[in-house]
Amino acid sequence: MNTPYAAPAAEPATLELGRLLEQVFATGGTARGLIVALSNLSQRTIPGTVFRATLERYGLRPTFDAILQDPQVLERLEAVQIPARPGARSLALRLTQPLLIRQRVGAATIRLHVGRELVLQVDERGEVELRRGDIRVSWLKIREDVLVRLRPARTSTGAPLDLLVVSAGHVISQSYPLDVVTVAPQALAAAPAVALPLAPAPP
Repeated sequence: MNTPYAAPAAEPATLELGRLLEQVFATGGTARGLIVALSNLSQRTIPGTVFRATLERYGLRPTFDAILQDPQVLERLEAVQIPARPGARSLALRLTQPLLIRQRVGAATIRLHVGRELVLQVDERGEVELRRGDIRVSWLKIREDVLVRLRPARTSTGAPLDLLVVSAGHVISQSYPLDVVTVAPQALAAAPAVALPLAPAPP
């Protein structure tokens, strides 16, 4: 007796997330635009494996690694909760465990202390900010919050882009542009419309 094939449980979420991403980046979009679009969705939980695989499929993984300060953060992603808190334009990235990450900065070695939950908040101007205290840096006897902010900006020719601003006291201070990305529709864009699975927020 043949057993009917059962599609993987994450497939609907993969399809819908891919469709949203293609919409944001169809004619040129930014990582900030994707975060804002996600924050406007109704309450839901996206599995971490789905979120990570979709970013990789569309070539956006390096951009999000830069925003989150290290590739290990997405590797440990368990789920994305939307919204992070009721009534807030935000999303929470929940990791399997807190992280201690060592990074080389010039001749020095700094340590990033990453909490188990990272909250990306969207303000009324459409800027995205990492919640203070979610990532901290230590170097020698110095310990500072890492402040991460994505702001809309324009090039000298007027083209839109994101400006990623990262600071942490006297330890880190840098800002650089994140280019606009355009993605081509892929096979999943032609799939029947489905909704992301609604899941209750973790306790």
